[in-house]
Amino acid sequence: MAGAARPRDRSARRRADRAGRRRGRPRRALAHAVRLSAPHPRCQRSRRGLRRDLTGARAHVRDAALGRTGRSRRRHRGPRRALPVDRRLRPRLRLQRRGHRAPWRPQSARRAAGRTLLRIPRDRRRRHAARRRRAHAARGGDPGAHDGVRALGDGTDRRPATRVTEFLAATIRIATPLVFTALGGILSERAGVFAVGLEGMMLAGAFAGVITAFLSGSMLAGVAASVLGGAAMAALAAVATTRFRAEQMVTGLAVNILAVGLTSFLLRGLLGHGEAPTIRVSPLAAMPVPGLASLPVLGPVLFSQPVLTYVALAAAVAIYVFLVRTRPGLTLRAVGENPAAAFAGGADPLRVRMLAVTCGGALAGVGGAVLSLQQVGTFTDAMTNGRGYLALAAIIVGRWMPFGTLLACLLFGAADALQLRVQGLRLPVSSYVIQMTPYVVSLAMLAGFGRTAQLPAAIGTAFARDRPSS
Repeated sequence: MAGAARPRDRSARRRADRAGRRRGRPRRALAHAVRLSAPHPRCQRSRRGLRRDLTGARAHVRDAALGRTGRSRRRHRGPRRALPVDRRLRPRLRLQRRGHRAPWRPQSARRAAGRTLLRIPRDRRRRHAARRRRAHAARGGDPGAHDGVRALGDGTDRRPATRVTEFLAATIRIATPLVFTALGGILSERAGVFAVGLEGMMLAGAFAGVITAFLSGSMLAGVAASVLGGAAMAALAAVATTRFRAEQMVTGLAVNILAVGLTSFLLRGLLGHGEAPTIRVSPLAAMPVPGLASLPVLGPVLFSQPVLTYVALAAAVAIYVFLVRTRPGLTLRAVGENPAAAFAGGADPLRVRMLAVTCGGALAGVGGAVLSLQQVGTFTDAMTNGRGYLALAAIIVGRWMPFGTLLACLLFGAADALQLRVQGLRLPVSSYVIQMTPYVVSLAMLAGFGRTAQLPAAIGTAFARDRPSS
């Protein structure tokens, strides 16, 4: 037992002696960066160690100061933090906040608007943000646009007068499909049939126009197909509501649902082989009116528009003259007010209603053509996005008259153009909330003007040649 315990005691004393000899000596310094290896007490090959061994500092007090290891006139690179997990996702993201307070509001993005980057240092933005500098991300633009070589602007004139002119021109362009669709709804509702199916008629016209223009290469053929597509959907609603005396509101909603499903099915069945294809056509270009397009303000706003915009403005005047100054227009209004009296006067209310609904659907189809052939140049599922209901609201606000409806459509178009520009300001508001602006404006207009609006007396009332019935 005594012999076995002696080796253990010797090893314990040996470890204690080593600890006593090292007591009071400074520990060996480790490398201060992850890319540097720790120095060893032994000699290094071909170069000195990055840090000398300090265990024998007392024995080398007379050594000269040799400085840091490395080439002359090179700055010592300090420690760096670890890179993010995925450097590809956040290569230039720089966050800056104060630990004792909430983050401040970002600056406006106006400084970086409309600038094109020329040249920036390659690795300047990979370092940590300076302590007393504002975060570049708050500007909403590229931080290099204000460093080093100055960036050049895009050369566009951004004066307030120019912005107002562009806004007014965009308002008219955006309101054009609403004008066509609302004018078609006026014909239908003046004859006594609710125009709830304008959304589906407009969507059918947009689909037929793009497909025909894509296959034939003719924009004129595309517009003609849009007229036929909208008229076909309207004819279904007209037959159901006049011949079979179906409930008009339900029939209109059924037309909208049918148009969404039918266009989606035909788009994939005709061209996509089961998948949604990408169809592109060249949108209708603007056609400036010679001599008038150069006028200040009015020239860019009214006389530098695509051709269908001019047709929409002319159609508003034509339908007003038709309703007020012509015998067929007076007959149509009489059918909407009192179909029995119109029938007694020699008119056929069923025929008048069918023609009015079909012609209204044709105009709604032209509105779809404006949307697909003039504004975007393609077709996507349910691309009307509620514009048919906006047109229906414009009819009510405009008191079922063309000029009042035209003004309401321009108001809704201005709201839509405004929300597009507000999205470019990068406000701390969700884009979905901003996109609700036209619909909120329409609800406000209906609440303000819709209460005093007087519907045609016989709207929504089915008519039979033997007797009227509700």
